[in-house]
Amino acid sequence: MRTFGSYVGLYLCYLRVNWLALMAYPTEFWGNNLGNVAGNLLGIAAVGIVFGHVRAIGGWSFDQVLFLYALAMVARSLWHLFMVNCLNLPYYVQRGTLDRLMVRPVNILFQVYADYLDNDDWGEAVIGLVVLGTLSVRLGLVGVGPEVGLARSLTNVLWLAVIALSGTAIFAAIHLAANTTSFWLVQAGAVSQLVWQVDGFSRYPLNVYSRPLRFVLSWLLPFGFINFYPAHLFFGPSGVPEGGGLLWVARLTPLVAAAAFGLAYRFWQAGLDHYQGAGS
Repeated sequence: MRTFGSYVGLYLCYLRVNWLALMAYPTEFWGNNLGNVAGNLLGIAAVGIVFGHVRAIGGWSFDQVLFLYALAMVARSLWHLFMVNCLNLPYYVQRGTLDRLMVRPVNILFQVYADYLDNDDWGEAVIGLVVLGTLSVRLGLVGVGPEVGLARSLTNVLWLAVIALSGTAIFAAIHLAANTTSFWLVQAGAVSQLVWQVDGFSRYPLNVYSRPLRFVLSWLLPFGFINFYPAHLFFGPSGVPEGGGLLWVARLTPLVAAAAFGLAYRFWQAGLDHYQGAGS
């Protein structure tokens, strides 16, 4: 059985090979990322256009909505850069590529993730971090002055890191579960595409949606734990429409992320048990 350290070393080898493959076509790499940056800037501009007509969305201010938007951008880009290859599971199953991975003495899902490094979401990661950092200062969450304090700043930075990683795990869990259906369905692309479209709901406060949809986005497809609920940790009872009633839910974010990925992984293992090879 491989140790955690051996997996880290192996992943670094995969990462180096994949990065060299990306840099073999630098023009394509930079072109894709500049296009991605432009697309994300247009998305941010669209939020600004909406706020040109309203003062708040669901009681959330412009800066707060952009904060939610940036949290989702960071989590989504991290997932997309390092774990997006789960979207290729239907092709791995249909073409027999999974058979090749199964004969190696390495965790199969690890191989799926490590086998590909995305080439066009670096721009989204940079934009997301810049916007998140800027808004953290503007909203008084991070700073060096006495009005914020070093201890509070460090605590908020730590929480932001935990939330970003938790959001990445939630994106990974939802898309892994959606694409694991390819073990039973001939064409699982429709399920994956549906989840991809629902992903868009994570960009705005959940309280603007109907109660049934909010339940789905909280407990069935927990996109709300990527940004909406954890944001309550930063704005306090007086800074959000729901007051302090959701603070206890916000603190569950890391646990929800771990549970979601754990359940998705169990579903993945059930799919592997069902899989009989491409030629059967």
